Amino acid sequence: MGVVNMMLGLATIGLAIFTIKNPHSWLFKRLGDDSEPSNACLQSIRFRGKLLVAIGVFACLMATQFFLAE
Repeated sequence: MGVVNMMLGLATIGLAIFTIKNPHSWLFKRLGDDSEPSNACLQSIRFRGKLLVAIGVFACLMATQFFLAE
């Protein structure tokens, strides 16, 4: 159980780093929206990436409980 939680936390951190480094990616655009994102939109995407890093670190810390409890 702890291994799965750790892998999900690391995947979340990986997605967050990709979000911060590449906010222009097609993953973060709305469907059918071909316009350039505004500066405020890019800042919002980067902020969401930072929140994802925090969530991923929290998930990894919670997963270490299973390793330390044994």
